[in-house]
Amino acid sequence: MKIKRGKRELLQKPKRQMDKRQRNQTIAIVAISAVLIFLFFNIGKGVYESVQIYNANKAIGDQIEALYREKQELLTKKSQIDSPEVLEHETKKALGLLKPGEKVLVLKEQ
Repeated sequence: MKIKRGKRELLQKPKRQMDKRQRNQTIAIVAISAVLIFLFFNIGKGVYESVQIYNANKAIGDQIEALYREKQELLTKKSQIDSPEVLEHETKKALGLLKPGEKVLVLKEQ
């Protein structure tokens, strides 16, 4: 026995096929969304790490500059200390040594 169908019924796909199509579209959308979210977080993580590295690099550069300035100050002090006048003064002050022919004058308070 043949069932007559109208044109409209023939053009419509069975409900089961539409459900598969919708399911496939939903799966595709979820998969694409998951990939995009994964890429977004990886790019964000990369940017965050780049900023952290930049900040660490800048801090190290600042430390290098500070150490260089300190080194220059210490070299200046060393050159001053190594001068014969300073060595003589410090020796006299610490050990009480005198050059031959030198006299010590002691001043009394009045």
